[in-house]
Amino acid sequence: MVIALCCLLVLFLQSLSTHSAHPTPSYLYKGKYRSVVAVPHQNGGSFEVVRSYDDSDRPSTHAVTILLYDSSKKLFRIIEEFYPALERRCLGSVAGCVEEHTKHRAENFAMTLLKAAKDEAWEEGGVKIGDFHRCGPTLAMDKYIDTRITPFLAIFRGDEQPGDHEVDRDVEEQDMKVVDCTEEQLFKWMEEGRFSVVGEWAVRRGLNTLKNLNLTT
Repeated sequence: MVIALCCLLVLFLQSLSTHSAHPTPSYLYKGKYRSVVAVPHQNGGSFEVVRSYDDSDRPSTHAVTILLYDSSKKLFRIIEEFYPALERRCLGSVAGCVEEHTKHRAENFAMTLLKAAKDEAWEEGGVKIGDFHRCGPTLAMDKYIDTRITPFLAIFRGDEQPGDHEVDRDVEEQDMKVVDCTEEQLFKWMEEGRFSVVGEWAVRRGLNTLKNLNLTT
């Protein structure tokens, strides 16, 4: 009887291991902010998946993106920067990772996302004071990356912003350029393919939210 129970216990544990919803991955590469891991597939083989980390080496699975709109000048503020994987410069909205365990930690996750959006708006776009509006649900960025991204629209007045915008940027952000433009220019550049997929999605989300607020551009 004891032997039979032991055999059943072994079979049960094997079943749990085989059908685990979160199989243990193995690292193919581990960098400071991103790692590539091999995640086993239940039918055999594995997927190569990119996972992100914050400054404390903790998982950083969320990001925010913010379309900035200067209501006093009726201009949008976006970012132009170098995309190393493409080896060319692209346009996009202000964006960054959510450091949910450290500087963006708040009383609830909605406030954490908002805090991250405000930090990125200041660090990348020079916008300290403004009205922030969430533009939609949090979505997965891609099948092979664990980041989820949340879009925001920030409405501000350029003449109300502090004049001492000096922020220490990461090395990869040193050549980042702030671009102020009209709605017409946004659509022109989107048609020319100058935006990333996420960048264009964020812009369209922001424009739709601005329209729903009955604000003209």
